[in-house]
Amino acid sequence: NCTFGQQIADKLLKMDDRSSQAWYMKAICYNNSKDFKSAVNAINNSLKFDPVNTTYLVGKAKLSISANDAAEAKKTVEKIY
Repeated sequence: NCTFGQQIADKLLKMDDRSSQAWYMKAICYNNSKDFKSAVNAINNSLKFDPVNTTYLVGKAKLSISANDAAEAKKTVEKIY
């Protein structure tokens, strides 16, 4: 259960909707509930505000694979390199 994580992320986003870490926390929670498409959307928001964060990029690649989007995973891996 990631309810507490979602609550923290939501509070952070109320204070600063550009918080890449808050969006990443939301991605983790969506992933935890196997909502991979929402997780990818959330991690894309993380990357809007921190586009070269390798942790977020690796996470996006993994989430894209989980969401059955191999093409997006490949593009993300190419960005990492």
